[in-house]
Amino acid sequence: MYKKNFKNTLKNFSKIIASSFLLSSGVSFADWKTDFANNSQINLTENDPKEKSYSYIPDSSLSESSIEIANISPIITIKDKTKQETEIILADSSPSLSDFSPIITVKEEPKEEKAPPSPGLSFGVPSAYGASGGSVFVGLSYSADGQDGPFKIYKDGDKLADGSMNFGMGFGDPNQLGAEVSVGIISLLCQSGSSCFGADGTIGLKLHKLFDESFIDGFGVGYSNLVRWGEASDIDTIYGVASKDFKINNKDGLLSLGVGTGGFRSKTDIDSGENNPNLFGGIGLKLAPRISLASSWNGSTLAAGFGLSPFDVPLSLSIGLTDLTDVNGKGSQYSINAGYSFSF
Repeated sequence: MYKKNFKNTLKNFSKIIASSFLLSSGVSFADWKTDFANNSQINLTENDPKEKSYSYIPDSSLSESSIEIANISPIITIKDKTKQETEIILADSSPSLSDFSPIITVKEEPKEEKAPPSPGLSFGVPSAYGASGGSVFVGLSYSADGQDGPFKIYKDGDKLADGSMNFGMGFGDPNQLGAEVSVGIISLLCQSGSSCFGADGTIGLKLHKLFDESFIDGFGVGYSNLVRWGEASDIDTIYGVASKDFKINNKDGLLSLGVGTGGFRSKTDIDSGENNPNLFGGIGLKLAPRISLASSWNGSTLAAGFGLSPFDVPLSLSIGLTDLTDVNGKGSQYSINAGYSFSF
């Protein structure tokens, strides 16, 4: 069908060209009309005695094609400038036939710029959010004495700095109920030939759920040391936490409040060996697309740090200080963390 329409259109267009040559030869077109074989025609309209225009009406069979030509009239206008001179003008184009604009134009959609990975909004305490199904994560943490500096690891045979790591994966849909299983390696460096990498550790479980149009945006419960080995603490760390997203001056923020035992105990309970539930909380604010500031109270000490996402991959960094109020009498401690996650 398209081939037939193309031939008809070509045939009709050639008749228009022939008609224009007739004009240039001095043939009068007053009250003249030609009926083409395919119902195509050239109509004469006379606006004033010195100017006449003709419009080409395409073959009606073209309407069967999936390509529709806009109603542009006239496509070709023939204008008598003087009695001796006739000029062919292409409407909405230059006088040259080669300057026809294409009938079909392709519009390229602008490419959306991908937003950079967001920096973390939590530091020192957990939020209600967790990994979803198909997500895998790994994290490294390094802590050092604030008085001797972040790069002094041993002093008089005692460890001043050490690292830890955790890795795990998520299951389920947090909109319904998500689960996160994590393995924690407590120490990366040896102490007097013992407690080396992998010697002490825990396995934890966290259940988490997201809420729509609710006062809170998420809620999670966790058991950080459900399984433990080596010199891991025998005191259970169980917690529940709720999180709320907010905005300040169009900047993203996160507020988390929770109750927990074990690692969230008060200083009094730590010293007495008791394991009573205690309040903890944290707040974070994105300062720039790749920088955030967060602070937390873990039940006994105050911490604060910056979150960074310097790369276009899901690698997040944080650096800060813990025990800012020197509750433990050892001064503030450096805390440097890195986390990477991916989905499959």
